[in-house]
Amino acid sequence: MKTGNNHLYGISDNDMEIIESIVITLAIICHSYIENRGRYSAEKLAKGYSTLGSSHSKRAFTSLISNLYNIDYTNGKFPEQINKQIAQHLLKQNTNYMCLPELSKLLKKLESYDIFCKIEGKKNIKSKSPESLPRKPKVGLKRRGGYLVIRKTSRSIEDYKRIIGNPNTLMIINQKLAKYNNLLRPFYELLIDDVLEAIKKGDENANAFLTACITSTFPDLDRDKIDLESFKTALADRANKDLEEDKKAFERYLLQNPNSHFFFILSLTGLTSPDPQ
Repeated sequence: MKTGNNHLYGISDNDMEIIESIVITLAIICHSYIENRGRYSAEKLAKGYSTLGSSHSKRAFTSLISNLYNIDYTNGKFPEQINKQIAQHLLKQNTNYMCLPELSKLLKKLESYDIFCKIEGKKNIKSKSPESLPRKPKVGLKRRGGYLVIRKTSRSIEDYKRIIGNPNTLMIINQKLAKYNNLLRPFYELLIDDVLEAIKKGDENANAFLTACITSTFPDLDRDKIDLESFKTALADRANKDLEEDKKAFERYLLQNPNSHFFFILSLTGLTSPDPQ
C-alpha cells in the first residue's frame, strides 16, 4: 500500500485502503469462480439467468444494481423517480410496471447492504439533500401526497464510484489483480465461455437478464440493436475455430481495457457480506 508513488497520482492513503479492499474482493471473486466453475453447467447457468429475469422485482433489482454506476443518486430520489428510471432502462413505457410498495421493499432491503440510505421528512430532505425536492408542480399535475421519503446511495457506494471512475486508480486495480497469479486471464476466459454457452441455452427471461447486464457493463452499446435470439443463430453458424478466435480477441480486449462498470458491480460483493468469502 505504501509504495511511495501513490501521491504522484493524487491518491490519498485513505483512497489506497479502499483500492486494496476492492482488489482483495475482486481477487476472491475471480479465484472462487475459477475454483467452482466445474459445478455449474451451461444449463444451470441459463436456468439461473432465467430466474433472475422472471419477475418484475428481480428485473428491477438487476437494473437498479447494474445502473448504480451510471445513474446519480447522490442527492437522493423519490421512489417513483427511481421506478421510472428502472422502467426506462428495461424499455418499459409503463412506469408503473412495478408498484411502489414493491420498490420500497427492494430499496429497504438494500439499506442493510449499505447500498442505499433513507431520508424521511421534508425538513430532513431539504437539509441533507436540498437538490432532490422538485419545485411546486404546475396547475393540473398531480401533487405529491403522504410522508416525503427519498433514497440516496451510501457513502461506500459513492467512494467505490469515485475510486473506480478514476482512470489512474482503475489501472492500479487492474495491475494489482494481474499480479495475483494472473487471475484475470483464466477468469475472463471461463466467464466468456460460460456466458456464451448460457446464451445458447437461455430462454426469453434469461435474454432479458443478460441484455440488462450487457448494456450496463458496456453502456456505449445500442440496446435496441441487441438481439440475443439472432445472436444465438449466429453462434450456432459460427465455425468453432472462428469462435475460439473471437473469444480470445475479446479476452485480450478486457485485459487491456479494464471496464470500470464491471469492476464496480463485482466489488459490491464486498459490501453485501462482512466476509467476502
